[in-house]
Amino acid sequence: MRISTTYQGLQQSLKVMAWVASLTLLAACSSDSKDDDPVTPPPPPPPPPASYTLAGTATGLAGAVELSANDESLTVSEDGDFAFTTEWDDETTVDLAVVAAPDGQACTIDPEQVTFAGEDITDLALTCEDEVVAPTFAMQCTVAGNSRELTLNYSINGEAYSQALTTGDVQLEQPVSPGDQVQLSVDELVGHTCSVTPAEFTVGETAPSIEVTCSTFGSVSVLVTDYQTAMPIADASVEAYVFSGEAGAVIEDDSAYLLLDNVQTNSEGRVTISGVGYQERLVLRAVADGFASRSDVARTSTENPITSTSVAMIAVDAQVNFDAAAATMVTVTDSPMAVDLPANAFVNAAGEVVTGEVTAKLTNIDASSDPDIMPGEYEAYDPEQDVVQLIESFGAIDASFSDSSGGAINLAEGTQATIRIPLAQRATSPPATIPLIHFNEVTGIWEVEGEATLQTDSSSGAQYYEGVVGHFSTWNADVLFDSIRVNGCVFEEDGVTPRRNVRIRAEGVNYIGRSSAYTNGEGDYSIRVRPNSQILISVDDASGISTTFPLVTGSEDMTLPECVVAVPGAMRVTLTWGENPRDLDTHFMGPTVPNGEASTERFRIYYSNSNQTVNGVTIDLDVDDTSSYGPEVTTVPAFPYPGIYRYAVHHYSGSGTVFQSPTRVELQVNGENYVFAPSQDEDTDGTNDTWIAFDLEVAEDGSVSVIRVDQYVPRANSDIGNDGANSMMLFPEKSVD
Repeated sequence: MRISTTYQGLQQSLKVMAWVASLTLLAACSSDSKDDDPVTPPPPPPPPPASYTLAGTATGLAGAVELSANDESLTVSEDGDFAFTTEWDDETTVDLAVVAAPDGQACTIDPEQVTFAGEDITDLALTCEDEVVAPTFAMQCTVAGNSRELTLNYSINGEAYSQALTTGDVQLEQPVSPGDQVQLSVDELVGHTCSVTPAEFTVGETAPSIEVTCSTFGSVSVLVTDYQTAMPIADASVEAYVFSGEAGAVIEDDSAYLLLDNVQTNSEGRVTISGVGYQERLVLRAVADGFASRSDVARTSTENPITSTSVAMIAVDAQVNFDAAAATMVTVTDSPMAVDLPANAFVNAAGEVVTGEVTAKLTNIDASSDPDIMPGEYEAYDPEQDVVQLIESFGAIDASFSDSSGGAINLAEGTQATIRIPLAQRATSPPATIPLIHFNEVTGIWEVEGEATLQTDSSSGAQYYEGVVGHFSTWNADVLFDSIRVNGCVFEEDGVTPRRNVRIRAEGVNYIGRSSAYTNGEGDYSIRVRPNSQILISVDDASGISTTFPLVTGSEDMTLPECVVAVPGAMRVTLTWGENPRDLDTHFMGPTVPNGEASTERFRIYYSNSNQTVNGVTIDLDVDDTSSYGPEVTTVPAFPYPGIYRYAVHHYSGSGTVFQSPTRVELQVNGENYVFAPSQDEDTDGTNDTWIAFDLEVAEDGSVSVIRVDQYVPRANSDIGNDGANSMMLFPEKSVD
C-alpha cells in the first residue's frame, strides 16, 4: 500500500508528542518523590573541537621526496595527490619543507607555511625539476724549476683556494666550469723567482693548461765527513736555517729563523741546497747516527751566490744504557767526562715522564788542534749584558739522551744534572770559575747559562770543569772577552778591484777561538779578535782564498798596512794534529815542467823550502808549526803546469804516530772541500815515516782530479816516480778556471 507524505508527516508528529508526554509524566513522578521541588536538567556536552587536514599535489618526481610538516614526516614517491595523516586544530600554523629530494632533482613545496582557518588545506604544490649540471673540468698544472715545495693561490669566481705543489705535473683540487673566472698567483718563496701562466682566464669549453716556472738563486754545497777518519758520511741529515733579517730581528733570537730545508747527503757525503737566496746568515746543522750533531754558519750574496762548507762530525765517545728510574752517573773510560743524573729525570717531547731504558751518548769536543770542530762560530750571547761577545774555549762536551723507542728526551722542568767537561789540552791559564754556555742549533750562537768550577780528578790528576745544567745540548766552558778589531782590505789579483762579500777568518794561535767577518762593497773588512794575542788571518771563501799570514794583536784596534789578494781557483791545504807527535811537516810536490816526473823536474815545498816560484806561480808554506797541534798551511794560487801533484805528511819528531795523533788534512780547491786522515796505524817514527794523503791530477785543460792515496812510505820514496802510491778514491773533476 502506498502511504502519502502527508500521512507520514502526521505519524511522525504523533510520535514526537508521545515522547514529550512521557517526559512530562516522568518529571511529575520525580517531583512527587522530591516533595514537588523543581530541578534544572544538566547541559548537553560541548561539541568536539573542529580539526583539519593538510594535502596537496606532487608533480615531476623522479623518485621519493621526504617532506616535513612541523613534527610529521611524509614520503611522497610519485606524482599525484598526497596528504599528511595529522589533523590540526583551527588557527594552527604549520611549517613545511623538503627534507630530501631525488638525486639530480631540485624540489620545492609551496607554500612553505600555512595557517588553518576553519577548513582543510588541500592546495599544497610539491614540484620537482631535473637539475641542470654544467660540465666541469680539472685544471692541469706543470711546475718546473723549484727546489722545494711552493704554494699556488687561485680563485674561481672570487672563491679563494690554495694548494702546495712540488716539481712535475699535478691536477688542481678544484674543478671549473665554462664561464668561470680564474685568477692565479704564487706565494713568495725564498731563493726563487716564480711566475704562473696564464695568470687569469675565463674558462671556455676546456680549461687551459697552467704552467708555474721558477728559477733559483743562491746555493750552498755541504760536505759531511767523519772527523777522525775523514771519510764521507752518507745519509746524514742537513738542516738549513735562514735569518729573517727583518727590522728589529737579532741574530741570537731563534724565532727570527726559518727552517728552509732538510736534506740528506749522498754516498760521497755531499749535498747541495739550491734556492737559499741571498742570506746574511745561513746556519747548517748536520745530524748522523753515531755522531754528535754539528753546525756551521755560511753566507750568500749577489756577488757570491754560490758557497760551500765542510762539516766534520765527531764520533760519539761513549754510549751507555741505564734505567730511567735510577739515579745514574754516566762516565767514560780514561776520561773525566761525566754526567750525574737524579732518578726519574727525563721527559719526552710530549712532556711525559720517561720510564724504562735510557741511552746516553757523550762526546768530548776538544778544539785544541782544530777550532773548526766546535759547532757554530765562537760567539756567545750574554742575557745579563744583552750583548754577543767572542769566546775562548777551555773544553766542551755534547750530551744527548733517548728513550727505548729512540725518541729524543731531555731533563724535566726543574730537574738539574751535574756535568764534567774535560779541560782542553791546549788551554792555558784556565780560570778557577768559568761561564757555562750551551749551543743554540737554530741560531748558531752560544748562550750563557750558569757557571762551572775547575776540578782535579783525585786518581788520574786530569782536570775538568764541573757545573749544574737544566737541559742537555752541547755545553762549553768558555771565557767571554771584549774584543779589538783588525781592519783591512781585500782585492782581486789585479790589486785594484775590491773583493766584495768574501769571508775573512781569524784563528787563535795561543788561544782556542776563531772569528769571521765579510768585506763590504769597497772590499774593506773589520774583524773582531782577542787582544794581546797571536792569530792567523786569511781570506777563506768559496769564491777565493788568500795566503795565511800571522799577526800579533795589541790592546787596541789596528789597521793592516797592505791589502790581501784573494785568488779564485786557488788551492789551500791545512794540516792539523794533536799534542803528539810534536812536529809533523808538510811536503807538497809537483812538476817544474809540464807533466814532469823525474826528481829534477819536480819541486818540493816543505820547512826548508817554504816557497818556490814555478812558471810565474809562487807556492807558499804560509805557516809552519813545530810545537804540536798545527796548523801548517800551504797556499797554491794556481797550478803552474799540468801533471801530478802530491801532498804528504812527514813525522819529523816526537812520540806517537801520525794515525794516533790524530792527523787531519783539509784541502780546499776551486770552492770545494776535501778531508783526509790515515785509515790505519803505522809506526811513523820508524822506516815508513811519511803518510801520503792525496794526489792531484791536473789536466791540460786545467781540470783537477782529487785522488785519495792514504799510504805510508819512507820519506825518500814519498814523491811520484819512486814507486808512487796507488790511489784509493777518485773524486769528481773540478774546473780550475
